[in-house]
Amino acid sequence: MKPHQLVLGRHFGRGSCSLSGRTAGNVLLAVLLLGVIMGASYVGFVGLRSAYNSFRTYLARLSGNGGQPLQTANGSSCWSTTSQGLELQATLGSAQYNTSKVMIVDTGAYISAAPAELASDLNMRIDDGQPVSLGSVYGQSEQGWVHTVSLTLPGMKTVQIPVAIMQSNSVPYVLGRQGFLDHFNLQVQQSAGTFCLTQH
Repeated sequence: MKPHQLVLGRHFGRGSCSLSGRTAGNVLLAVLLLGVIMGASYVGFVGLRSAYNSFRTYLARLSGNGGQPLQTANGSSCWSTTSQGLELQATLGSAQYNTSKVMIVDTGAYISAAPAELASDLNMRIDDGQPVSLGSVYGQSEQGWVHTVSLTLPGMKTVQIPVAIMQSNSVPYVLGRQGFLDHFNLQVQQSAGTFCLTQH
């Protein structure tokens, strides 16, 4: 074998296959450059996607998304639907404390639910409520305690609803049927991408 010559294989089909050192170096350089370009493209794509998502969030805030109502009048408020579903900004309260949260209206849930942090926010002992075990979409059950809390929506009167405060902080803030839909009528306009609540 001549100097500076790298034999990749003795036989490939019927002929021999050899690659010079210079050619091998060029191939290696080309592969490295391709990897750098692909990596830069991926980083650029991730950055562009992040910027796009931030821009969408900014537009959503301008258009009333992010839990803020599009309009409020005569005991009725309307919101834009989001990728998360029917989201709205609500104020939850106890005797002396209030906290504002973005909640998801879920008519498939029979009771409203909240993570454990709500008990801390409202200065409540989580286990002072009525024990309850709620199932998840994954088939698992989780321990919670039902408390009565005040609920205030923009432009509407404060009402009292039962909320199951769960043992963990992994559950979302959900407005379920019990108590909540006793006070409000829900209308979803899918073609317009909006939903409205009217207080009884």
